[in-house]
Amino acid sequence: MQKQTVYNQYKLLKHLDSLLQWKETGNTTPHAVDLNLTNKCNNKCPLCFDPGKDVRDNTEMEYRLAKDIIMQLKVVGVKGIVLGGGGDPACHPNLAEIIRFIKQSGIDAAISTNGYQMSDDIIDAIASCCVFVRISLDADSPEIYKKTHGLDAAAFNDVIGNIKKLIAARKRLSSSPVIEVCYLIGPHTIKGAYNAAKMVKELGVDSIRIRPFYNWGNMKKPGKNELQYILAELKRCIQLEDKNFSVSVTTNRFELLSEKKSGHNYKECNVHNFYTVISPDAKVYPCYVHKNKKEFCFGDLSQNSFKDIWASEQRKQALKRINIKECQNHCRFEKTNEFLYGVKTNQLLGDMNLCDMYCSMRDSIPHPNFM
Repeated sequence: MQKQTVYNQYKLLKHLDSLLQWKETGNTTPHAVDLNLTNKCNNKCPLCFDPGKDVRDNTEMEYRLAKDIIMQLKVVGVKGIVLGGGGDPACHPNLAEIIRFIKQSGIDAAISTNGYQMSDDIIDAIASCCVFVRISLDADSPEIYKKTHGLDAAAFNDVIGNIKKLIAARKRLSSSPVIEVCYLIGPHTIKGAYNAAKMVKELGVDSIRIRPFYNWGNMKKPGKNELQYILAELKRCIQLEDKNFSVSVTTNRFELLSEKKSGHNYKECNVHNFYTVISPDAKVYPCYVHKNKKEFCFGDLSQNSFKDIWASEQRKQALKRINIKECQNHCRFEKTNEFLYGVKTNQLLGDMNLCDMYCSMRDSIPHPNFM
């Protein structure tokens, strides 16, 4: 198996027609959607980034509604659906069936989960139907896992066991989902990144994604010495890469932690034209940062169709309220927004047009149906 990763800011080049349509008209439909099935979560992460964590309830999308939404997304041209959210998708009683339904509908499926308490049926559904699975580990030992996930230290071993089961199921089913582990760096995890990367590589995981906790800003930010240590550890992690294992790190996101000014090299968010988030109560939002905020809600899929919501005045007004100066300066879409702003302002390409750029990069763009 060759080294695999799911990150690349140029993915939209694989959707050249949509990209050109947006550049010319300012309008297009999304090709990637994060579908949140439930607010329930079996972890108690003290530093949870979910904007609705303080008012979390047991809201859960009905199986029938989930299938209806998936078919609506197919009609408008969505190519990839990630099952994730503030709750954990494995807490939904119909997760395995929904994963299989997404694949049967002709849309690429993926899942982001904490990897805890996954049934054999869920593991087989992921291994046979998903393009990639992302598991939040955020620890290199049971003791640290207890601090980052709020569970008994034994849960760490359960997650490691489920990762092993996923790798075994992939081999048994002769399938090829990318299995990725996520590692968030914060006060408790600064010193464990390299050990975690080495450990999951030895397990047979395809990649590790290392990034800062979203809400580190609520605590004391890393000082100069801590930041230098983090950057040095990230370099050590990258040295673990080989043909079968990749390390995804955006070092500037760590450097921006110690800066008060915005790190945005663009004047507006444009990712929301190609991507959206649907919450368990069937409401549509531009992204996770603005999820569960009434002023940024595009509409309700239990009342209106996705097609109508996307073209609605309510969505247009919600988008006008997005102020990137209030957004995190280490947004996950930072590089994609830089790319889109360069395309929109003609500052990116020089003498090269988008078609030429696509031709030069098309073979190096992984999993283009996800953002």
